[in-house]
Amino acid sequence: MLSLKNFFLVSIVIFGAFVLPGCLGSGGLISFLIDFEGLLTGTIYHVPDTVSESGVDMTFDTFYWSSGTPTNVGYCLVQNLGTAGFIGNELFLNNITLNFDFHVTVGEITLLAGYLGGNVNLWANGILENQTDVWLLNGKNVGGALVQVTVLSPTTVQIKVSGIINSFAIGGQEFFRVIIKLCGMEKRGS
Repeated sequence: MLSLKNFFLVSIVIFGAFVLPGCLGSGGLISFLIDFEGLLTGTIYHVPDTVSESGVDMTFDTFYWSSGTPTNVGYCLVQNLGTAGFIGNELFLNNITLNFDFHVTVGEITLLAGYLGGNVNLWANGILENQTDVWLLNGKNVGGALVQVTVLSPTTVQIKVSGIINSFAIGGQEFFRVIIKLCGMEKRGS
């Protein structure tokens, strides 16, 4: 079995040129990709910086070590090196978490990411799942949402989170590209 240790890549790159599989059971509800191409390559973000892309507000937030100890000294670097195996901007998350405010309830989130190592923080509906390897997230129920991890190549994984998702965040020690597709969305509130 392929070990994902020392591979973690979380780059959050979402761009329309890459087509992800359709949303199962979305019933024709809206789906879209977040595009980080508007971010300037070489920019470094820290806690509590914020950015907005494709109508989604994002805040850089506290990362938790595998021991549960929080840290705010990590950073996110916008780069375009193909580290995650895709073309376009990628966010290199190093000991930092990226918190998304979609302004809608989401039924499914699909992330494509690389993995270079270190623990992973995945938040859904205010609940943290902190694992030493991305593969250990597979099959977990986090805040009422099911997490599925699929190995796509030795350096790329797909992370799918499905359920009623009102809040979502992901962080890593050496996390690169993440192409994110949102499915089955409806506006929250009135």
